[in-house]
Amino acid sequence: MYLNLEDQPQYYNLTTAPDGSFIIADYYNVERISSSFESKEHIKSPIEMDMIEFTGWRDNVLKFTCDEFLNWDRHLVMIYDSELNEIMIKK
Repeated sequence: MYLNLEDQPQYYNLTTAPDGSFIIADYYNVERISSSFESKEHIKSPIEMDMIEFTGWRDNVLKFTCDEFLNWDRHLVMIYDSELNEIMIKK
């Protein structure tokens, strides 16, 4: 797969999903790249996030941590299910 890059990327996290797509994150958003950088897909979250940090995969689920944006005392563990293409708060 050939991947075009942006001139000044602001991404701090990069991982590969089990299906081969790339999951990237800046401090506030998570996006999925399937075939090219031009086809980035924003993944909706149930909260506004800040300080996103990927921690690892288990099967098709990516675990990551973040703070709730503008509520930095609320530290959360989140999961991204790559089959559902959905972010959820881990309970």
